[in-house]
Amino acid sequence: MTPEKCVQRGICIHSCPYSLLKSGYAHYQITVGGRRGAAPRVGRELVTVETDEEVVEVVDRIVYWVYRNAWSDRLLADQMDEIGFEKFAEGIRKEFGQKVEAAEA
Repeated sequence: MTPEKCVQRGICIHSCPYSLLKSGYAHYQITVGGRRGAAPRVGRELVTVETDEEVVEVVDRIVYWVYRNAWSDRLLADQMDEIGFEKFAEGIRKEFGQKVEAAEA
């Protein structure tokens, strides 16, 4: 593994046929604003949650936030700063982030 190329998606753990790589605990890292194509970009890390229910709740809030704030004529990745991602992320992290910090401690 090359640490500077790792985007922490856990794919290497699941694709290792010899089970040499293991994860400390199961979780979901949710990112926002990534894109594919000629100019790919890794999404900004929003929050890490541990249950399927939390994933659904966070994704629901992301969709609502994008619906209320983003413009349809530009890619989301290009307008993250303009539409207040940091303020949105701060609120999500306050609500969902505490559980992960406790699990890692």
